[in-house]
Order: sequence, then structure tokens, then C-alpha cells
Amino acid sequence: MLKIRGYKSQYSTLNVIKKISKNNLFSISDFVIEMKKLGYVSPRAYISRYLKKGLIEKVKRGQYKLLAN
Repeated sequence: MLKIRGYKSQYSTLNVIKKISKNNLFSISDFVIEMKKLGYVSPRAYISRYLKKGLIEKVKRGQYKLLAN
């Protein structure tokens, strides 16, 4: 029997960011590890999308801040 997986909700990755963040700061390496566990192929693409939308901002190299609560 063939199983077809549905798409995840559009902003479910923000829930992952909220889960791994401490004081709204998170590292990209922790984000990639968690997203790979959930089966995402290229999680770094979400970082650039959310930067453009203004949902996160870059604090320093490899560190980001979540702006959307």
C-alpha cells in the first residue's frame, strides 16, 4: 500500500524555532538538526525566507533572533 504524506502547515517551522530558542535566540545548527529530524530536505531555505519577511533577524554569524511571537 502506498502512503502519501500531506504537506506541513506553512509556518510550522516557526513552532520549531520557538521550541529550540532561548530568550528568542537560536542557532542555525540547532535549527537544521531539528528540521532534519522532521524530514525537511533543505531547512536553511526557511531562514532566508523568514529574513525577507521580517519574522527573524540575524544577530551574529550563526545566531538569529525570533521577532514573531
